[in-house]
Amino acid sequence: MGELVVEFIGIQKISRLDVESIVAAAELKGRVLGIKIDLEEEDNPTPWKKLSNKSLAVIPSSELPEKLDLVVSNEIYIAKSSLSAPLKNKLIRMAAFQNPEFYKAQAMRLPVYDKPRIIGCAHDYSEHICLPNALWTHTLSCECIRAS
Repeated sequence: MGELVVEFIGIQKISRLDVESIVAAAELKGRVLGIKIDLEEEDNPTPWKKLSNKSLAVIPSSELPEKLDLVVSNEIYIAKSSLSAPLKNKLIRMAAFQNPEFYKAQAMRLPVYDKPRIIGCAHDYSEHICLPNALWTHTLSCECIRAS
């Protein structure tokens, strides 16, 4: 136990800029995965009650790009250069859903090894975010990217 404490004494805090540069480098290498984490529900004092949709974060219209470069092909390719980080996150999360097989196995107390909890259908390339074509209408009319 004493050795463990000695090892932690030499550790110093990392500045915000250092953390951001480490994350940016990891994103370029494709090592960062977008997974939906309900932070709002984590702080909810009554987790058995569902939060309303109004409590979900809405990206203000000031952060939306005036022009969006995209290519519709086998999937929807959206250029990342004009997107803010919250908007990129919303788009990637729109293409993810919970895996019913995971929750079925979990409920029956079966092993859930090698069963993803969340299935993500978006691809995060270096220059583009790629969404399934099924999200075309939803992407254009989504309330989560419009200011209320």
